[in-house]
Amino acid sequence: MEYGAARESRTRRIRVISLDLDGTVIDRGFAEHFWMEFIPKLYAELKGIDLADAKRQVYSAYDEVGPGDVRWYMPEYWLNRFGIDADPRALILKNIAWMRTYPDAEALLGRLNGEYPVIASTNSARIFAEVYQEVLGIRFDATLSCVSDFGIARKNAEFYRKVAKAIGVDPEEVLHVGDDPERDVEAAIEAGFEAYLIDRKGCEGRGQRCVDDLRKIVDILCRGGNGAHLVTARWNIGTASANTTTVNIARP
Repeated sequence: MEYGAARESRTRRIRVISLDLDGTVIDRGFAEHFWMEFIPKLYAELKGIDLADAKRQVYSAYDEVGPGDVRWYMPEYWLNRFGIDADPRALILKNIAWMRTYPDAEALLGRLNGEYPVIASTNSARIFAEVYQEVLGIRFDATLSCVSDFGIARKNAEFYRKVAKAIGVDPEEVLHVGDDPERDVEAAIEAGFEAYLIDRKGCEGRGQRCVDDLRKIVDILCRGGNGAHLVTARWNIGTASANTTTVNIARP
């Protein structure tokens, strides 16, 4: 799918950068391993059945609930459903060997540090986002989960509008980047954000709203004139949630 031309930002001032997590900043290998291998393994051990049978039962349960239900994303729900008596955070931490950031994501975060507030706008449950930051040493000025903070099953325009309201800026002042054409680009644009797709396999046929390396976001910001103006921000809390977020952007 080819996206329309990105708007030159002489008519808009980007004040906040929003990043998706899984597939954008965090390698998807962790989520795939946790849900598709680790949880079935725990279930097999609990029930005394072979792994293949456990996978069939677990995957069938996943399909029964489906990604349109917020429970689908919540480890607490699945542990309770499968009868696994364990702390979800402890289980996530058992799999840290599978956690890694993409090199270009680390580079972008380093480059933007001190210049723009950077937030995480994720479909993952908050518990995953918190462990990612703790284990990998990455930091966001705010973290907003559509399922944990807003009860929205999939990122949509409503979610992005709520994000902008939560951090106290206009939607037009946020640039979002993610790896899902529908949930990260189309929905964000519908809400009024500037948005780009990250496709590390290449952007042929994707149009101007696609980058194959997150570091190119810096070039986009500079082309629009944003790079010449550092953004000064005061964040009242380190990890935001829908009920407690108050983010004041100091307007020049």
